[in-house]
Amino acid sequence: ESLEEIQKCENRIRELKDKIDRLDKKLYEICDHKWIRDTSCSDDDLGKNYCEHCGLRYYYNYKRY
Repeated sequence: ESLEEIQKCENRIRELKDKIDRLDKKLYEICDHKWIRDTSCSDDDLGKNYCEHCGLRYYYNYKRY
């Protein structure tokens, strides 16, 4: 019973993360971004820049090719 509950929670978390990803991609397309470098990021951080307007981090997976 406890393992089933854990599985349900993990599935719900995965669904919510997917929803956030879809919303971020939509926001990436509609915002008129002004990218600013985040000086607190380390060299190996993926999103070193963020948008001044919407706060979204810049990641290549949002871009359409």
